[in-house]
Amino acid sequence: MAQTSTGSVEIGQVFSDAFAALRQNWATYLILAPIFVGIPAAAATWEVEQLVARHVLSTTNPVGAFLIGYLRSFPVGIAAYALQGAVMVGATAFLNGRRASFSDCLIAGLRNWPALFVLNLMRGVAIIGGYLLFVVPGVILNLVWYAAGPVQVIEGGSPLASLRRSADLTRGRRWSLFGLSIVVGVIGFLIGLVSGFIGGFVVGFLKPFGVHGLQAEVLAYPLTYMTAYPFGSAVAAVYQQLSGGQGQSDALVEIFA
Repeated sequence: MAQTSTGSVEIGQVFSDAFAALRQNWATYLILAPIFVGIPAAAATWEVEQLVARHVLSTTNPVGAFLIGYLRSFPVGIAAYALQGAVMVGATAFLNGRRASFSDCLIAGLRNWPALFVLNLMRGVAIIGGYLLFVVPGVILNLVWYAAGPVQVIEGGSPLASLRRSADLTRGRRWSLFGLSIVVGVIGFLIGLVSGFIGGFVVGFLKPFGVHGLQAEVLAYPLTYMTAYPFGSAVAAVYQQLSGGQGQSDALVEIFA
């Protein structure tokens, strides 16, 4: 169970809580990943293949190759916010002594997807603008809004209110969040390398058996998005520490009602 802190974020406790939550919910997340990521990947791949077949896009020039890659990955990245929402609900439930069922996570992911999309769009534009202004403002905004995702999923409200709530929760703890974000970034990078390799290996392994194209996308893309599992759990664990669990019980009752 999570231990709360009134000072800096306890990085060791964050990872302990995050991976404990993953151990409880890993099967649910693996089933949800093809739904939230695999199906959009297959749909995007099918559409790109149609554009190539009609010679709207070409694989023989750099611009065409870039557009093909972008059109295949962008819809998947947008749809993946639903998976993040499901992971955050599962982790927060665990940290409050509950167990989120498959249907709880599925419904929570679908219900929170629009708000998470708007939230991350607002946050992303502001943070990118901050990075363009000598980097430091972007880093600060990223730390200020670090907990905005689970705030949105658990507490609800508007995306702007979630950004304000995250700013309140992170105040006075941003140096420790900075250290945590570096560790999470390194771990996420390593997991991304491994999961990308596994996804490519699966596609190559199944190709001789006639599994390719859209079928392969449904299987491979969930593997390449494995970073969503530890990141979503870690951010939920950070939110648990920052909020001290206050107000989460009532919010979880509404989520699981």
